[in-house]
Amino acid sequence: MLPPADDRNHLLAQRFDAFIRDAAFPCLGAKSALAKGQIQMVVGRDMRLAWDDLRIYPNLLDLAWSYSREPTLFHSLAVQFEEDSGLDEERFERCLWVAPRIADA
Repeated sequence: MLPPADDRNHLLAQRFDAFIRDAAFPCLGAKSALAKGQIQMVVGRDMRLAWDDLRIYPNLLDLAWSYSREPTLFHSLAVQFEEDSGLDEERFERCLWVAPRIADA
């Protein structure tokens, strides 16, 4: 299995970081997690494909393991995708929970 990804320096991750740090962003939990370095960032290619599953999965395991070691608030995993596929809510849910194929999405 691959080690957890660390995509904090990717442009999308940096934009997400700035979005959370913005004074207008209301979620104090996200701000706290970011300030404490407790948001893991993974940037994938396209949610409709399974290319990045092997990169995302180790991060899910690492998130659970790190929380079990130190059960503090606001451990988070943010997964973003470079391809904006314009999925509606139903297709998004299908891609999230079912092994998608590009033709199905």
